[in-house]
Amino acid sequence: MPLNFDLAPKVYEVVSATPTPEQIAAYAEASGDDNPRYRIGPEQIASPIFGVVPGFDALIMGPTNDPELGVGNPLMIVHGEQEFVYHRPLRPGEPLALLPTLERVEDKGSGATFVTKVAVSTAGTPVLDLFATIFVRGGGSGTPRRRSLRLDSSCD
Repeated sequence: MPLNFDLAPKVYEVVSATPTPEQIAAYAEASGDDNPRYRIGPEQIASPIFGVVPGFDALIMGPTNDPELGVGNPLMIVHGEQEFVYHRPLRPGEPLALLPTLERVEDKGSGATFVTKVAVSTAGTPVLDLFATIFVRGGGSGTPRRRSLRLDSSCD
């Protein structure tokens, strides 16, 4: 069944999270990042890829589970792209407000993509913007897409 291509833009409820020093240190260790700034201590900050940890709940609780979007079976989704735009580093103990927004939904023929932005802030100050592109197998209209042009060897 195709996704609802007319749903975007749509803003979802704010999700709250407070990263702990232990979470930040464990994520850095698990991802093989030995930067001393990610270890527990008074100057600790989160690694640049840690933002996906609090952002994941906002993505799942927002568009992915929205019956209006129509994902239906979560086993049909494939992670496409991820982008992090930092305004400043994430720090442990900060209460974060994560605002998920469905930015766009696009028909890809046999499937569809949707792009979500999660704006992360603390006390009203922007910290990070997360963007995720998700592909949904079987979520397209079924209309064949125009094939891309291929250059032949005479164009070399």
